[in-house]
Amino acid sequence: MKLNKLNFLKENIRDLYSSGVIYLGLLISFIPPILVTFFILKTQGTSLGIKHISNFYAMLGMLMAVIHANRIISRDFSHNTISLFYNQQKNRMIYVLSNFLYAISVSIIYALNGIVLLVIVSKLGVPGALGLDFIAAIVVNTILLVLFYFLLSYIFYLYKLKSGLVFGVLVALLLFIPNILNTIMTNTSNDLFIKAIELLPFYSLPVFVASNTMSISQYLLVITTIILLYFFTLKKSKEYSF
Repeated sequence: MKLNKLNFLKENIRDLYSSGVIYLGLLISFIPPILVTFFILKTQGTSLGIKHISNFYAMLGMLMAVIHANRIISRDFSHNTISLFYNQQKNRMIYVLSNFLYAISVSIIYALNGIVLLVIVSKLGVPGALGLDFIAAIVVNTILLVLFYFLLSYIFYLYKLKSGLVFGVLVALLLFIPNILNTIMTNTSNDLFIKAIELLPFYSLPVFVASNTMSISQYLLVITTIILLYFFTLKKSKEYSF
């Protein structure tokens, strides 16, 4: 039987809400920015503003978004139900595309909820402008970040890594590697080396996702990497054996 992309997408997004996991993920994501908002509103003369709220939302929000984007493939590979979708070569390709579209949907959900949060705290009195370029950057950067780490995770599963290990790698890549790279950058005076690190998606995506528009070269490298990862995922899916 041919896998239907639209039905697959609708059913899994519906399950994301009916199971309640999306609400838990958003709650976890909202805790840091809400605490910072209270601090800003209660503290006179603070230099913190709307971009700091955005960064604190991204701190856990992007991790939750990536985890939820991986929810289907994690379940199917862990419980071996992937065999139901990988029963035909054509279904394998459709399954990859369907999960890719699902990851985009999840990233948009988290981006829009982050924007709603920023609008609310801005109305409450948190300083900082919510310009169209700032909002657009959040949406685009969130989609690119989720797709990049989703495809990396998919490849890990295709190499038969366990879901717990994949989760640990994601936490390290999103929460620790950017800080390590930033520390390396602050301790070197080599401009070429610094520019090379800034171009790396492992650095640029987590660092710029919530508060800045990346450079054209950063966007081009990220998009090219995502395209390459997508086709590599298709290739490995065709070769995957149980």
